[in-house]
Amino acid sequence: MHHAIARDVYQGADPDTVIYVGNKEVGSFMKKRVFEPGRTLSWNELTKHATGEYLNATAFAADFRGK
Repeated sequence: MHHAIARDVYQGADPDTVIYVGNKEVGSFMKKRVFEPGRTLSWNELTKHATGEYLNATAFAADFRGK
């Protein structure tokens, strides 16, 4: 989710530099992409709706390989 927020709310910023404090767009992202669809989607469809991808290790791995 964090990488999707960095990409979509912070216009592709490096996820390591993104800080949510004071940014109401992060709340809007969460409302629109996660909370509104809620239980209308399976967890994997909700992940795709929120991030654009099904659950996978890509973003997790990027955090450890130093990009």
